[in-house]
Amino acid sequence: MFATLHRTIRTLRRAPGFVAVATLSLAVGIGLSTATFAFVDSALNPKIPLADIDRLFVQHLRLGDQRHPPSILEQVNALAALPGVERATVMATSITGNGISVDGAEKYAYVSRTTPDFFATLGVVPTLGRLPSEEETRQQSAVLVTADVWHLFFPKRDSLAGAVITIADRDYSVIGVLPIGVERIVQGGIFIPAISTVELQNLRWPMIIAKLRRGTDSLAIQAQLAAVAANFTAAYTHPPTPAYELRLKGIRPKQWSIRDNELALLMVGIALGILMIACTNVSALALARGLTRRRDFALRIALGSSRAAIGGEVLFEVLIIALFGTALGFLFAIALVGVLMHLVPEDLQWAGYFIPVLNPRVFAMSTLSLIAGIAVAGGVPAWRASRANPSASLKDNAGTTTGRARSEFKFLVMAELAVAMALLMLASLVTLSTRNLMRYDFGFDARSLVAATIQFPGRRDSLPPERKEQLVMASIERLKSLPGVASVSYSDNERLDGDVVTSDATREAQPLRMRNGYFETGPNFFATTGIRLLAGRDITESDRTRGAVVLTQQTAALLFPHGDAVGRMVKLGGERSAQGWLPVVGVARDIHLDLSPNTGGNADTALFAMSPAHRFGYTRLVVRPTHVDPALNVEIAKLLRAELPPRVYASVTPFVDIERLMQMQKFFDQVFTFLGTAALLLAAAGLFSVLSYTVGQRLREFAVRQALGASPRDVLALVMRGAFELALGGTAFGALLSFWASAGVSASLFGVKNTDPVSLVVAEGTLLIVTMLASLLPAIRAMRSDPTEVLRAT
Repeated sequence: MFATLHRTIRTLRRAPGFVAVATLSLAVGIGLSTATFAFVDSALNPKIPLADIDRLFVQHLRLGDQRHPPSILEQVNALAALPGVERATVMATSITGNGISVDGAEKYAYVSRTTPDFFATLGVVPTLGRLPSEEETRQQSAVLVTADVWHLFFPKRDSLAGAVITIADRDYSVIGVLPIGVERIVQGGIFIPAISTVELQNLRWPMIIAKLRRGTDSLAIQAQLAAVAANFTAAYTHPPTPAYELRLKGIRPKQWSIRDNELALLMVGIALGILMIACTNVSALALARGLTRRRDFALRIALGSSRAAIGGEVLFEVLIIALFGTALGFLFAIALVGVLMHLVPEDLQWAGYFIPVLNPRVFAMSTLSLIAGIAVAGGVPAWRASRANPSASLKDNAGTTTGRARSEFKFLVMAELAVAMALLMLASLVTLSTRNLMRYDFGFDARSLVAATIQFPGRRDSLPPERKEQLVMASIERLKSLPGVASVSYSDNERLDGDVVTSDATREAQPLRMRNGYFETGPNFFATTGIRLLAGRDITESDRTRGAVVLTQQTAALLFPHGDAVGRMVKLGGERSAQGWLPVVGVARDIHLDLSPNTGGNADTALFAMSPAHRFGYTRLVVRPTHVDPALNVEIAKLLRAELPPRVYASVTPFVDIERLMQMQKFFDQVFTFLGTAALLLAAAGLFSVLSYTVGQRLREFAVRQALGASPRDVLALVMRGAFELALGGTAFGALLSFWASAGVSASLFGVKNTDPVSLVVAEGTLLIVTMLASLLPAIRAMRSDPTEVLRAT
């Protein structure tokens, strides 16, 4: 073995080009695949920032008389009194928006109030800063924020000094930044640790978390909770009201399985594909090099060397290259992971679960994959070298790879080209999906609108309908007088009778189930939103008594297929619904509000109505500004906070907020484009190296052809034709592989199918162009070689 190893090292020293190309190719493949494995591992095995998470449980109270349930203080005291519970803590229901600003700029996040011991109970330690002191808790002057909120509100800051968040006109100092991943478990963004014992009496549906004592079985606690629930039932319900039920649910988030996650499975496939390209490059180069050494192997076998020694030498060559390639590859992976951490959008809450981290699992997966790849990459050339035929090889002219010999690596090159094309197809699909999203046409100018959402209290603290209407109308009038506001209307998501609508043409069309349900709107809604009316008129204030309906073009065609919809009657419900008939006063242009993937931009069946029975609940004011001005959002938020009671919350956002979806789409666009480009360049480098090797060994063949009358252009065409055949074979196999692989991202594509012909043509065209460019230099070298010098040298 030592003799074989010594001979291997000596022969590798005489082939520095082969060693450099093979090592670098393998290093790039290992680096890319390891970084991809780290990305997948972060999704399947997210870092849990909570200590003893398996001892933490959320209490759920179900059924019973929900109008007068036991107070939160009673529930917490009853839970904490159980023998197996170490402590209980509370986080109030999160509120979206609620007038958040930083340095005068309006911000949006979830605001939650917690008991002072909330984070101590959860075992959370801030990554920056600290937990609040008793004095800060009493004064309610401090907040803690999640990592994504910190990066969104205070970008590129690494110090808490001067970090102040204004919530409802009150300043709070940021004293701590929580670890990444907390927001996915407790569903929050900004936390005010200030709920007192007295305030627990008035909270609505908070999250109550119990921390069990070590060694306590949750099933035993569940049995004790049944007795507590029975006491609540006896104290707060009367037959036949259903009984209360208390149960505990573990707080640990559900761990994804790679079999249940198509994207993660696809990313693993991409990593293996890139590693396969790198190993194939090494194998093809070793085969090409072995073909040039056939006479040497044949001579040594004829002189008594064993075939095992010959194969072992080739295998040792690949193993030594793999050793150096692995070391360089892991260093490259470390650098690449650092780049990926900067590419992941910081202000996405899910981003905490997708930050790649190198750990033993990742290195083990990468190493096992590499071992399998090297076994094939080194095994095939070693087996081929050990099968050398002394008599046939010694009869061949030295230094030629003509005929059947070149087919030894032809299929390996086509395989790596096919994998590269599949990755290019994925990158093309995601890029096209991103472009579709950026150019999405809502059917009206939705991006310039501002939405001010008013959320009224739930049933326990509900306001009378008259009071809700009064508050909404007063807010609208105040907003109309605000400088920079052109017009204001409103819409509401309250439903009258499900999502079915019936027309008075029941013989012509059956009741229609709406895709987006009904939109309860206010006067001048279409003038404010900019949705163009094709027939009839807008909804006006005079329609409040009788009611009125405006249909989209598609909805009108379905409800009234044989006539004009304006002037007809519809019922917001089924045929037997008790709802009254409303006149259709207009038909509007189709709108496209569904931003979910694979919609293809299809129009939504939608209906806009003003009903006499309108109920204000979750109302969205629609504001059309005279010009785009971020400062206007701040003024709208301040005005609403001054107009609305403390228990009514308002948040100001863009009417259509696709920024987060765009960030995620752009991120995957960057990832797939980078991986596809890297795979293509890796395959092109392999093709270039193999062609350079084989052209160098076929120079005598080309010289003989030129001596027999072939022109230099004929030699150029011969080499290019061989490369083109490899490219065509790669695209043929790659097309089949592309359609299979792209099915993994079909659920995330927007307005494009995974079988999109444009993406296929782009991938095929790019592969053919790069293949031709990679083969051009070896072909030019063959064309410019001097036949006389070549024949004289051989």
